[in-house]
Amino acid sequence: MGRRTSNLMTDEQANDSLYQALDQAGYLHPKTPPSDLVTRTLRHLPQVAPATAQRTSKRRHTWRVVTTGAAIAVVLFVVFAGMWNTFGVHSPVVFTFGEGDSGISRLLLTLHLMSKPLVRSLGSLAPSLLFIGTFIAIGSAWLWWFLIQRTPVYAIAEIRK
Repeated sequence: MGRRTSNLMTDEQANDSLYQALDQAGYLHPKTPPSDLVTRTLRHLPQVAPATAQRTSKRRHTWRVVTTGAAIAVVLFVVFAGMWNTFGVHSPVVFTFGEGDSGISRLLLTLHLMSKPLVRSLGSLAPSLLFIGTFIAIGSAWLWWFLIQRTPVYAIAEIRK
């Protein structure tokens, strides 16, 4: 129908009005590309060959993975060695990095001395209660993940509106 009328429009009239609206908006006039389009495009491309860029990218990724893995391994070693020392096996793990008077040695000694009473008080409750609590926490995390995976996408979209 036409605008504010009850007369039906034909397909040709609808096409004409659509083209007229597009022409008024400027969408039917071709745009001229900028004069330096090729120069700007070349500026964004890498200066090296694609094979060299790929090798460099792989080398950087490998280096990043290796350094991240090494850092995680060192942190896990310190954590597990501290836990081993906390649970009663007397090893000089705390004093591996010094005498405990400054730097990382002091930080490790502080963490060790703060965690020992906490671990001892949790251990005095009863190992069965700790096991049951851990089992319940893992089970509830699994149940939460299971329910999230089974939730339809449209339900999540409706909640966000």
